[in-house]
Amino acid sequence: MKDKTENKIFIALKQLAPSATTTQIAEQIGLSRAVTSNYLNKLNKKNIVTKEGRRPVYWSFTSKQQKFANESEKQGRQEKGAHHHEDDVFRAFIGACGSQKKVIQQCKAAITYPPNGLPILITGESGVGKSFLASLIYNYAKQTQIISKNAPFKVLNCADYANNPELLSGMLFGYKKGSFTGAENDRPGILDYADGGYLFLDEIHRLSYENQEKLFVFMDKGHYFRLGESERWRHAKVRLIFATTENSNTILLETFRRRISVKLVLAGLNQRYEYEKIALIRLFYSEEAKRLNRQFRVDDSVLQLLSSGQIEGNIGGIRNAIQLSCANAFVKDRKNTRLEITLEEMPQIPAHLFERNAVFNEIGLIVDPNNQVTDFQKNPVRQIHLIENLNDFIQKLKDLEASGPSSELIFAFNKLSKTIMDEQHRGWIISPLWSDFLYDKTHREMTQFFSKYGITEKQPLVQKLLLYMEFFNSFTIDLPEELDLPQVMNMLRIKYPKAIYLVSMWKQKNQLFKEISGDMIDVFYILSIHDQLDDKVNLSGLLIAHGNSTASSIQEVVNRMYGTFVFEAFDMPITSSVSDIVVRVRDYLRYFNRSKGLILIVDMGSLGRLYATIKHDIKGDLLIINNLTTSIALDVGIKMINDVPFKEISVAAAEDYKVKTQYFEAVEKNIMISCMSGMGIAERIKEILSSFIYPDKLRLITLEYKEIQELFSRQNTVNISNTVLLITTTDLDQKNLNFPCLNIYDTLRDNGEQMWEILESFMNRDSFQQMMKQLVTFFSIEGVAARLEILNPNIVIAESETIISNFESYYSIRLNGFERINIFMHLSMMFERLILNHGERNVDDFQSSNASEHEQEFFKVALGILNSAEKKFNITITHKEVHLLYVLLKRII
Repeated sequence: MKDKTENKIFIALKQLAPSATTTQIAEQIGLSRAVTSNYLNKLNKKNIVTKEGRRPVYWSFTSKQQKFANESEKQGRQEKGAHHHEDDVFRAFIGACGSQKKVIQQCKAAITYPPNGLPILITGESGVGKSFLASLIYNYAKQTQIISKNAPFKVLNCADYANNPELLSGMLFGYKKGSFTGAENDRPGILDYADGGYLFLDEIHRLSYENQEKLFVFMDKGHYFRLGESERWRHAKVRLIFATTENSNTILLETFRRRISVKLVLAGLNQRYEYEKIALIRLFYSEEAKRLNRQFRVDDSVLQLLSSGQIEGNIGGIRNAIQLSCANAFVKDRKNTRLEITLEEMPQIPAHLFERNAVFNEIGLIVDPNNQVTDFQKNPVRQIHLIENLNDFIQKLKDLEASGPSSELIFAFNKLSKTIMDEQHRGWIISPLWSDFLYDKTHREMTQFFSKYGITEKQPLVQKLLLYMEFFNSFTIDLPEELDLPQVMNMLRIKYPKAIYLVSMWKQKNQLFKEISGDMIDVFYILSIHDQLDDKVNLSGLLIAHGNSTASSIQEVVNRMYGTFVFEAFDMPITSSVSDIVVRVRDYLRYFNRSKGLILIVDMGSLGRLYATIKHDIKGDLLIINNLTTSIALDVGIKMINDVPFKEISVAAAEDYKVKTQYFEAVEKNIMISCMSGMGIAERIKEILSSFIYPDKLRLITLEYKEIQELFSRQNTVNISNTVLLITTTDLDQKNLNFPCLNIYDTLRDNGEQMWEILESFMNRDSFQQMMKQLVTFFSIEGVAARLEILNPNIVIAESETIISNFESYYSIRLNGFERINIFMHLSMMFERLILNHGERNVDDFQSSNASEHEQEFFKVALGILNSAEKKFNITITHKEVHLLYVLLKRII
């Protein structure tokens, strides 16, 4: 066998013996699933390999081929000059070839990086598989002989010792007898036991700063002291893996964080691809079927619940729910070999959180404990007509001119499409892509998606598009070099914008299509979808309304009525501003010729601002009708289909629907900022605001405080029509102003709600909340810096933030911005006062025994929370200081 790829396939098949799926072989040899499938089908034609089963197909070779396989493997080794590798252990991590592919690639790079690999930090929500991934990293290092097969793998959960940093230090580095209470003998640390292998430190955010510094020294130099030792350096060669559920930028020291080269983020279950969720569900039920030696029939409602995102705990939560459902079914009917899993066996969740999705209806799973696959004989592969028609279609693509697709291209495409369908019915297009569940679910999702755009189930589009997904997943098309597919796509974008738009929207909606998608399958989809659309509708139409389904419901009625794509619809949240809507409209307009005109039918206020903003994004006419009803949408839609001139539609809108329209140019608005403390603070406020306000929406102006005073000294009302807000650091008399004036400290006190009411048209809610956090931090640092004499304000703020967070967690409260600043100021002044009054730090004239029961509880809690600060600043926080802190927090807690 001369083909090197076929040699690789033989080697992989031998390693995966006795049989393997296309996906397993593809991952083993590092090729795409489609290319591997094509080679396997060729080998099948030559009677070299055989296949059995359906969804997935399993490949194997007979004993007659064993000798040949061994020879191929030997040849492959000689060519590569490499030793034999076992199966890649990362295949056990579902998503390794999908949503988590880049994560696995980074893991391999970190493991193999010479000479000793790189430290790895894994972050992600609880239950996403951080510990499992850490074990796979260790196993892969052994598998590739980076470490010895007997190398240790040690695990330490920092949370187990979070309340005792000294003990944690002893467990990590070891300790000498007598180094702390309970240290009765010398003891090596976990670093000693992990020498030559891996150490996995879970919940690293519970590791104290002092221990982080010690670990940094070890990572940097490879040596460390045991607790209680200060002269003898210990040495170990340990590869480190860390894991946390927290933001590493806030919980790890910067020097320690910089030393960790590889930072991985594991996605939560709701960020995983749909087929990965299904694979997880199948895997966990299969494990339980083997454990109980029972067959399970899993109801469609159970699959809906498990995939809905309402099961807490991510992947770990899904596994627990599945185990519970199997246990309940087993207890209910343990004598039966086939157990039914329905919603009755699942953990209960509130009914309003679980809304059934028609896509899942009547799609269940049957899981067998033996994982048996039914054998069947496939028909011979008959590709002659397919190849001929494919080559003809590709030739027509090469001849495509700037004027757009010709009738000859469409004829060639339809002929090719029919051949693909015929060959699929003959049974040779076999793809590991589909399970029955996934196929039916995707069919229903696609049917619902295209129904919104007037393409109904009566038309065969969905069946064809699903077939193309399977075809491109199982068959490799060798394109000639002279075929410029990107250029073809550009021509199609000009000619078929609505089809392009629908393909893009489906790609965003369906992760599976996104995985397979490429220029050639996109061409198939565009030509197929365009065939179902009406060429005559030149104008772009948009329906926009606040609410969950108002606009989309009217859209589906109109599009289905006329059987084509007339309107797109945006259902906007109730809290959406005009700016949010403009962003959606601009994104939509990217796909279309902006000179042909746009009609918006909306149900909202601020019509003039919407017009003034959008009109700059189009070159043609723009009409906005401020009254979204089904009858108006139907009337406008039929006029668009009949190519009624834009001006006539506009006149009819004003006369027939009694809609008042006003068109005007928006005036540039501004925010004035002035601070009594000087221009420096005003400029910093301006800088923070400018990072979050939509570009080109507002002009930010800083003024000297005396200029503001002059403004208020005038006797007549000041009329600055372009000003939407004045921000200051003091209270001002607003009776002479016709725009709002906000004291920044008052704004922080009420969490910025008054400011949000003014700025909601110029930024989204998430940006506003981030802006408020930056303002709080800035004023805290400014306030501390103005008063501190010896302490670093940034260090004080970080320690204060930890203390505040601990109080919030214990008392289940949330301090607003103003309260936060007060506590920051108090703590910073207290730390410095106690340091400066070092000789008086043991004086305490406050009797806590006289305090109320509530305050005494606070004393116990506070002394524990403040312990870290006492050690960091070498101070003793007296009961009197704790009492003052209690007075500040009493109203809140």
